[in-house]
Amino acid sequence: MEKKAPCGKIFSVERFADLLKLVARDGRQCSDLGYPAVTFPDHRMTMNSSKSSKDKSQSIGNILRVGFVGIVVTAICVWMVLPPLETFRFSKYDVSSQQELVMELTSIPDVGPRPMVAFSADGSTAAYLSKMTGTPPEVEFQSQVVVIEIDSAKQVAGPFPVANTTKPLDIAFSRDGTHLAVAAADEVRVWGLGDSTLAAAILLPNVRLQSQRFVAISHDGKRIATSLQSDDGISAICVFDSSSGEKIQTLERTAGTANDQRFAFHPTANQVIGPADSDGGDAHLCVWDAESGKIVNEIIDSEDCRTLALAFNDAGDSMAVAMYLASREYIPFATAVFKTDSWQQKISIDNEDYVFWVALNRDANQICLVDASGTASIWSTGEGNRLQNFKLGPPSATAFSSDGGTLRLVTNSKDNPDAANLVTLRPSE
Repeated sequence: MEKKAPCGKIFSVERFADLLKLVARDGRQCSDLGYPAVTFPDHRMTMNSSKSSKDKSQSIGNILRVGFVGIVVTAICVWMVLPPLETFRFSKYDVSSQQELVMELTSIPDVGPRPMVAFSADGSTAAYLSKMTGTPPEVEFQSQVVVIEIDSAKQVAGPFPVANTTKPLDIAFSRDGTHLAVAAADEVRVWGLGDSTLAAAILLPNVRLQSQRFVAISHDGKRIATSLQSDDGISAICVFDSSSGEKIQTLERTAGTANDQRFAFHPTANQVIGPADSDGGDAHLCVWDAESGKIVNEIIDSEDCRTLALAFNDAGDSMAVAMYLASREYIPFATAVFKTDSWQQKISIDNEDYVFWVALNRDANQICLVDASGTASIWSTGEGNRLQNFKLGPPSATAFSSDGGTLRLVTNSKDNPDAANLVTLRPSE
């Protein structure tokens, strides 16, 4: 087991053991290990009055050298063993409550069966897919989306009928909490949550190339973005009016990235963030003006960046993006955090697997990641340290509440395909 010391040398337990052996020998040096030469006094010598002052000064110098080496070795050992200081300041999250909800599990590529759930921007409301009960098989609508207030477990909108589909749905809240968009293989429906009325039903050609149609909705619920595939098989990300269902604009350079990649509306501006084509065939993380469809910023333009999940903190001043970086030979999975006013990267965290769900807390100093292996964890966005792992069953959707003190996780059991748990966690006191 080796670890790089602050000075840049490789320090290992074996080298430390060799050093101690040399230190134990009288009058030997340890320069052969790469450390300063240290000589030790011969303890077999007896003190006598004729000992010169020069010998005494050499003995004192040797003792100081031994003490210095001991301090350095001790400091290196402590540095190797102790965890980062910020982990001591972190209050771990404990389970506060669990709600079992009847949710329809859907098979997600690279993940397995998971419930289809979305959280509102403030983390107080959840929308999830469930089966309609008592519906004849020949009826078109076999599933429904239900919206609940999490803390009270009370239904606040819906149920909204959803057409049968063999592909996973995508569900998204507007940031102001007034609208809900649900994308299926051949349509996108938008509902007003105040009175549970259907605002628009946008019929689209059935998805042939992608495994799932994604949808994003603007902060005020007036615009939606989704992938559109023309008759000649060319795809693109398009922006629609959510009340009339009319197409407003096609985002440029999205023919190769509209399938199977995530995108989102800016939390305050009329912009869309997502992957765009490049001249070299790579996907670059870009920002479009939703009105003109033109790219106004390329956030990542030096790597082949495929977006798996996007999330904003409650204030909307930070964005987290989980990516698969196809241009990297090693560790291609990463999650980066950006400031939304300048698109400056705050930190990038290497992941061990695909991350499909991500959430930022209110101050954007903590991030919750849920990967394809079923691991949920919290990381620091300051130094990029893992702060906590959760073992609650296969997790999926996640969110932080607007008060910054509550974390939501959805978990399910492979033994029960018709239910899932909505878990609320709060920092331990």
